Amino acid sequence: HRAQQVAFHAFDTAARGTDGDRGGVAEEDTVLAAKERALDETAEEFRAVLDGMPPSHRALYVALCKEPTAELHSRAYHKRHGIRGSGSVRSALRALVDGGEIDDSTKAPTPTDPLFAAWVRERMGRSS
Repeated sequence: HRAQQVAFHAFDTAARGTDGDRGGVAEEDTVLAAKERALDETAEEFRAVLDGMPPSHRALYVALCKEPTAELHSRAYHKRHGIRGSGSVRSALRALVDGGEIDDSTKAPTPTDPLFAAWVRERMGRSS
C-alpha cells in the first residue's frame, strides 16, 4: 500500500537518528519530510492513475480528496469542483468504489489511499 511508504520513510529516517546511528525518535519534521519524500516518489504513479481515469471519475476523485462530503449531488459542490451532472456522479462513484479508490461505507465517501489523497490535495496542479 502506498501509505506504507510514508511510514517506512519516517521509520527509516528516525531509526538512523540525527547523527547516523540507529535508534532515533521520529519528530514531526522527520515525519513530514518522509511524507514529502513519499509524495515525490509516487508522483509519476499518481499522475498515471489520474490520467487513466475517465474525466468524470477523475473530477469526482479529485473533489473527494480536496473536499470530502456527504452532499455528492449538491449543485454548489459540482460547480466548485467542475463536476457535470448527478448521473455522472453516481456512475463515477460506483466505478471508483469498484476500483478500490473510494470507500463508500460511511456517510461521506473517502479515498482509500491517504497518500494519494494527500498528493491530490498538495501537489496536483503544481508544475514539477
